[in-house]
Amino acid sequence: QMGNALGSENFSLSLNAFSVLNASYASNHAEISDLVEDAEFDEHHSQEVIQRSQQALLSPIARLDQELSWLPELSDAQVDEILSLLKEGRVTELRKAIAFLPDLPKANVLAHLCGTNSADQTLLQDLLCAWDEINQLSLLQFLNTQRQAAGFPQVERSQIAASIKALKSAHARSAALSVWRLDEPGKVMEHLVETDLEKARPSSILAEFVREYDNWSEPRLAQISDAIDEQIELAREPTSQLEGVT
Repeated sequence: QMGNALGSENFSLSLNAFSVLNASYASNHAEISDLVEDAEFDEHHSQEVIQRSQQALLSPIARLDQELSWLPELSDAQVDEILSLLKEGRVTELRKAIAFLPDLPKANVLAHLCGTNSADQTLLQDLLCAWDEINQLSLLQFLNTQRQAAGFPQVERSQIAASIKALKSAHARSAALSVWRLDEPGKVMEHLVETDLEKARPSSILAEFVREYDNWSEPRLAQISDAIDEQIELAREPTSQLEGVT
């Protein structure tokens, strides 16, 4: 199944260092060390993943990517609600729960759902819209307040902009792959682009989303075409056993 081969291409909240270690934005160095011990004891993740997560949270620069691709600007109660709905696979309730959240955590949840085969046209449309309203100043304020509490150095606005750019690419890739898993990818893509272009200002992620979809389509279409050619060749052989084109 295509899904397995694409595992590493999908944006995932579960692989975020905050998720692996069950840490919060305000967790300080000592708390992170305790959480690492807990994670090793629980054995939900490999030693390597736990160590990588610890390094990512303790390094002020690597930490920023984890902070932004997690659930910023939310209360602990909101984070707990999202995680329990995710864990229980209650996607409909989860989508209601995130409707009025700030746009970056909302986009992160939607991009995660793209990777778990829960995407449909509406979800993808919501993801495109969420990227329009991301407020880097309020994120800067949130992260620096939390970092101060946890004893980490402050971040600059330029660092946030660079990290958000990388995150946008990860979301675009995950969304494009999820379109391919739908029954009629071409139709869905056409509808998403048309709907988005009707807005006064196209979504800031649209161009990258379309580019990722096209990049992924070319080898996929070539693969399908090769499979069809192969079946035609086989059909020409008198005693051939035809297999269905997959």
